[in-house]
Amino acid sequence: MTAAVEARGLAFAYRPDVPVLSGVSFALHMGELTAILGPNGSGKTTLLRLLLGLLRPDSGEVWIAGRSLPGMNRLERARTLAYVPQVPATAFDFTAMEVALIGRYARLGWVGMPGRGDLEIAHLALEMTGAAELADRPFRALSGGEAQRVAIARALAQQPKILLLDEPTSHLDLRHQQAIGAMLRRVAHDWPMCVACVVHDPNLAARFADRAILLDRGRVAADGPPGAALDPDLLGRVYGVAIERLDDGRGGHWIVAREPPGRGTAGTAAAPGDGSARRAD
Repeated sequence: MTAAVEARGLAFAYRPDVPVLSGVSFALHMGELTAILGPNGSGKTTLLRLLLGLLRPDSGEVWIAGRSLPGMNRLERARTLAYVPQVPATAFDFTAMEVALIGRYARLGWVGMPGRGDLEIAHLALEMTGAAELADRPFRALSGGEAQRVAIARALAQQPKILLLDEPTSHLDLRHQQAIGAMLRRVAHDWPMCVACVVHDPNLAARFADRAILLDRGRVAADGPPGAALDPDLLGRVYGVAIERLDDGRGGHWIVAREPPGRGTAGTAAAPGDGSARRAD
């Protein structure tokens, strides 16, 4: 089966003496939700930018549906790939519906005018992300979490084959984190679509992702089903903390970090990468 996205030996450095990625290889497939994890500075966002063609690798190749990414023109990329950045923004005073409609220009071209069908697709995308009630609200007046949901709707309205997201749940409260995780899994399976997102919470990845890719200092440390890729011993080595997998009493488990003895209360559990308070949506 031809991979939807294939990274072949990707290497990249912003400065010659500071490599960010080295020899990164993997393949992503349609109908699959992949979580990309790793400590800060492990190259997660840089990897997404290489897959999108926003950066050119120092070595290695990116292939999209059997085609070399550099061989695809901008329109072909826009109709195949959609991207949701960490901090969605717009330079214009658009409503949420107008932001969602921007995704349709990949299909219409910049001189085309959206019709009734485009409006229906944009509205459906807002509904899928739980943002339909925001349709008439100014985008700039939305909270961080609301703006993120509208940005995901814009990407879905683009009707891509491949959806890449950089920390899509970072500004969301717990309820909306779960809703976005479930929605991305549903999109990947039912459309079907190739969906890959950078996340910090291994528990979110374990619950919703079909697959996890763990980066460590610019290299792939693990790639596979979350139950195997998010091994506590490996996570402990990569993140530099003691990790345990605790039974939740209902057939599932939690991945938690244990505070080193002698610092505060020994045995205090906290999710990796969750040391700072999240702003509620």
